[in-house]
Amino acid sequence: MAKALSVDEFRKTAEAGKAKPVYFASGAEVYLFDELIRIVQERFVDDATRDFNYDIFHADSIAPQDLSAALKALPMMASVRVVILKHTELAGTALQKYLLEYASQPSPDTFFLMLYEGEANNAWGKKVLKAAPTITCDSPKGPALRKWVETLTSRYGLTIQEEALELIVSHPSIRLMDVQNELEKASLLLGEGGEITLEVMQVVWGLQPDVNIWVFFDRVASGRRKEAMRDLVNFGVTLDLEKEAGFFLSQIGRRLRLAWKEQIYDQQRIPSSHRAWSGKTDFQWRMASTMLKTLPSDKALQALQDVIDLDRERKSTTKSTDFLFQALLHSTALRRRSTP
Repeated sequence: MAKALSVDEFRKTAEAGKAKPVYFASGAEVYLFDELIRIVQERFVDDATRDFNYDIFHADSIAPQDLSAALKALPMMASVRVVILKHTELAGTALQKYLLEYASQPSPDTFFLMLYEGEANNAWGKKVLKAAPTITCDSPKGPALRKWVETLTSRYGLTIQEEALELIVSHPSIRLMDVQNELEKASLLLGEGGEITLEVMQVVWGLQPDVNIWVFFDRVASGRRKEAMRDLVNFGVTLDLEKEAGFFLSQIGRRLRLAWKEQIYDQQRIPSSHRAWSGKTDFQWRMASTMLKTLPSDKALQALQDVIDLDRERKSTTKSTDFLFQALLHSTALRRRSTP
């Protein structure tokens, strides 16, 4: 099985005229499926003959014989026909068998793209991955995600501030489609040439002006119960706390780990210039409040354990996430109050 291509790698392959007649694309990122379709349309579909040479089918509603007829038909007034099959993960047994057979001997006059939403780790999916060239459509991570967000932002004629960029890329379950939607709303709000700041993102999300999501994380981690409780109520008006709980907890836990590590550095008398912060970590620490920076290392570790316990409990209990968050706020505040 050849190495799977990324969407960008497939684009370059298609532009160089080296695309194969059949590809199997799988992954969880629907936005990348749409991007693939756009690439295929731009590279292989002529608007003048589109009605004759371009078909999109759904695997749960197409019979093998009908798909076969479309794949084997000759292109009309064009060099190639294009057939796209969506939701291949829903294909029945007969269609699965036909797709495997076709992938091994595709028509040279047709470009055929199969889209499989999710990980193709079942027996049939593994066979297709071996039979056809593959394209990976999973969300980028780390530097690749940052580059993707910055590139999309520039397409809208905008720039993005580091705080806003960090907020987007640090989400543990980010979807590119969601990012595109938020950036598009920001572009409508700002107009070309504007800068996406943290305040702009909060307006896009519908958060109240007096609520700062970074400050909220900081307040929870450092035990500032009253202010954090007020923020939590305001978040509840516009954000789905159940959906965002994992993101919130990961950010709070990150701050507590930073506080613990910074205190250890102080105890070891390591100069600031020699502390092993990455650029991203240094950015997070510079944004932290004095109250968090002075949190003793043992209190930070205890609070971090509270965060871990809460995350475990919210996945295995009928208690509401809002109740568990309030309990976390109380426990971190009490730990801070007991600081000598």
